[in-house]
Amino acid sequence: MSIVKSLNNIINIFPQKTSELYLTGGVYCLNIEEQERILISMLNNKASKKYINSLKEYSAFYYQNVNKILKSLGTGKISNIIDKKCETIIKNITELFVKIPKLKESTILFRGIYIKNIQDYNTFKNNDLLIEGGFVSTTTYFPIAYGFANDGNFNNTGISIIMIIFIHNSFENKVIPFKNISQNCLEYEVLLPSKSKFIKLNNIFCENIKFNETVIIPYLYVSNYEEEKDYEFLKDEFIEMLNIKINQTQQLYNKMIEDNKNSKILNLSDINLIYESINILNHIKKC
Repeated sequence: MSIVKSLNNIINIFPQKTSELYLTGGVYCLNIEEQERILISMLNNKASKKYINSLKEYSAFYYQNVNKILKSLGTGKISNIIDKKCETIIKNITELFVKIPKLKESTILFRGIYIKNIQDYNTFKNNDLLIEGGFVSTTTYFPIAYGFANDGNFNNTGISIIMIIFIHNSFENKVIPFKNISQNCLEYEVLLPSKSKFIKLNNIFCENIKFNETVIIPYLYVSNYEEEKDYEFLKDEFIEMLNIKINQTQQLYNKMIEDNKNSKILNLSDINLIYESINILNHIKKC
């Protein structure tokens, strides 16, 4: 069962207020929540309806086509796009990244990906600087990233990867949190712009972190890349951010265990998924 279906099961079992305790309490970071409040406030007028529509359309039907187009355009220009719907979505979301203020505080996000063959994985792994051509979907909720990384790898023929993405407030970083706008609200999605740059943190965390068969790679998300810069001075802050995320996830796990004792209606696979997420996060911190 996919993580999204699994989380949907929780929503279906519990009334709305109870499900919010599970899925928002300690999951959606406070600074990300504040950023989304700013976003929604910005879009609370008729002139901004196009941005909301484009975010909804992107998350529901068009994310694959949009990102395929963006990745095929080396310069990121949209003048030669034939698909007018995708062109409109790209134009509106790109405009929104310009309008939204930079993230005020540091945070940590997750991205789960599945790579089908070892050649592509080696190329991915050996690049210290990763530049994503399309918009980059991330989540504040680790189990979602874990689910996306592993959903396509039933036969263990490919490589499941989780990107741990540190966002530090010393950079001019822009993100679009749209949990309350997205058609897939349970994914706790935070969108990063096209041409986002990620620096692999080899000098802070050990290389080739693995938990079971899942590869975990820590990155720093930067708007301006400085090749010679040593980011090790940020290590203590990264560890603190990981500790906060571990504590949040532990609180969620404790609540699920307690409620399961009282009501016996929670699926044990859901509880085990949260427990495994805590183990993985602790494993990263030790490396």
